[in-house]
Amino acid sequence: MKERLPLVECQWKLAKLWLIVAGVLAALLIVQTMGNKYGDASGQAWEWYVTAIVPILTLILGALRESARKQAEHATVDAKFFRLSLWTSVFYLAAVLAIPLVQPLIDPQALEFLDRSKVGLGIIQGIVAFPLGVYFVSSSDAQASGQGSA
Repeated sequence: MKERLPLVECQWKLAKLWLIVAGVLAALLIVQTMGNKYGDASGQAWEWYVTAIVPILTLILGALRESARKQAEHATVDAKFFRLSLWTSVFYLAAVLAIPLVQPLIDPQALEFLDRSKVGLGIIQGIVAFPLGVYFVSSSDAQASGQGSA
């Protein structure tokens, strides 16, 4: 039998990770924007942020809302897919956070550097989205098959 973990607890762990990194990154971009790092094109830096963070964060927050609506406190999720989701998220978020932090050391053109990072981050984001999707599907399978009791 597969090892299963409490769904809501796992969802909150992922949500905390994503919200903390999203907040740190937003604070960094606010400081950079206020410091005029991007000049008149600060909207492009924020577009980069939205593209990198918002899609998966929205998925996670939507799943939390759905779990709260369904009162899924007894639902479980496959532990392997949760761990895969967690570690791919950690890797992706570290890469996203590293971009604006290492940019001054590598390339003086901030917006060009952010723009060049989109392709690589997009590929990694797609890889992160797969285990997250499976993770959320496996949670609904547990509820439907009656394996959701703790």
